[in-house]
Amino acid sequence: MPTANPSPLSAIPIGGESRPESTSSVQKACRILRAMSDAKNARLTDIAREAGLDKATTLRLLDVLTRDGFVTRDPTTKHYSLGTEVFVLGAAAQSRFDPRPVV
Repeated sequence: MPTANPSPLSAIPIGGESRPESTSSVQKACRILRAMSDAKNARLTDIAREAGLDKATTLRLLDVLTRDGFVTRDPTTKHYSLGTEVFVLGAAAQSRFDPRPVV
């Protein structure tokens, strides 16, 4: 008796949940930015290691983040640092943050 092929839609996670074995590019970029929040992680190798990514993936995502202003790269030292767009987002978040405890 032939078995029915599963619907391609059955492979789509419900409710926006991602599969544990796959990591989206956005998640990887967030891991890179978090790794860069520590100033000692300025070299590609350091950023990749701290983010838990291979160097090729890290470099590809750093290139995108650099083009969009979230990361800068010093052409002399080849070190990366957080860019002005991160500051802009942080300032916007801070303006919405109320440090008073909710009672």
